[in-house]
Amino acid sequence: MQQSLCHKYGFDDAGRAARLALLGLGDADHHLARLLQEQVISPNATTIVERFYDFLLAHSDTKAYLGSPTMVARLRDTQSAYLHTLGVGFDQAEYFEGRLRIGLAHARIGLPLGLYYSAYRRLQEILIGYLPAAQNAELIHFVLKVATLDMTLASETYHKAHVESLEDNLANLRVERARLAWHVKHDDLTKVASRHHAMAILERELKLLPSEGTNLCVLMADLDHFKQVNDRYGHIVGDRVLNEVASRMKACVRDPDVVGRYGGEEFLVVLPDTQLQVSLEIAERIRRRLEASPVHIEDNLIELTISIGVAQAKRGETLEALVGRADSALYLAKQRGRNRVVSYEQDLAGR
Repeated sequence: MQQSLCHKYGFDDAGRAARLALLGLGDADHHLARLLQEQVISPNATTIVERFYDFLLAHSDTKAYLGSPTMVARLRDTQSAYLHTLGVGFDQAEYFEGRLRIGLAHARIGLPLGLYYSAYRRLQEILIGYLPAAQNAELIHFVLKVATLDMTLASETYHKAHVESLEDNLANLRVERARLAWHVKHDDLTKVASRHHAMAILERELKLLPSEGTNLCVLMADLDHFKQVNDRYGHIVGDRVLNEVASRMKACVRDPDVVGRYGGEEFLVVLPDTQLQVSLEIAERIRRRLEASPVHIEDNLIELTISIGVAQAKRGETLEALVGRADSALYLAKQRGRNRVVSYEQDLAGR
């Protein structure tokens, strides 16, 4: 069941009584509400509405919010219905509910409150012009009080609707920012780190190297003959294979380690606080994991192998130099027949 606006905005019995007391509206005013309807609105409603809309249509600021002639006709009917309820049962929940909804309607179309107040001031002036002389003072006082009640209720929901809209927009912006941040840091296909993010982490780890010794290694890994997978099974299957490979690689590393997609079928693995021998063991674990179990995609069993180059960071080394050494080790692994792990330090250093 939809929550009433009275409940939402705190206008229960006590809330309504407090607002009416603030405006000086009490039981005696019900008599004046009846007089207003019987002597002013009922006999003159059509003329009042016509004069009111003549005023609105004469000003470009208000006319812009009225729309087509068909819309204006509907608004005239709505305004007439509004007049026939003005002040009637002003202390009831239904009255408050209807006036609160007016504020929401204005918020939805973006009508500035300044225009609403200005137009409403003109409506009060028109109404007062039809008051009978005998009750003129009393009815003027009542019209001003009940009009103020209506305006405060409309502005109540108007402002809160705008605040809620802003809060919703901010929440949506936070969600979108988080989504964009995730996409910057992750590869859309494999869900491992993006190249940009993996390289940023590697650069950060290089800067954190201690002044003595080195404890950072990097793996460059490339699937062997992956073009044949795409050629034989198609790129959709190839994408699913890459996704499975990334998942297996993540399962082979530790929590601080970072697996990133470097490009195509090539992956970069950052191993912080890791000596060379341990990094070689991790690389070999990845290699065996892929070789031992074919990737099962639909009815296809696709056998895969991977070549991996390993390099250990040197103090003061640049990001490009470290990745370049790991890439050189990967190239040597390919030259030696693929499906193997090659260490730059053990196989290429000093050449």
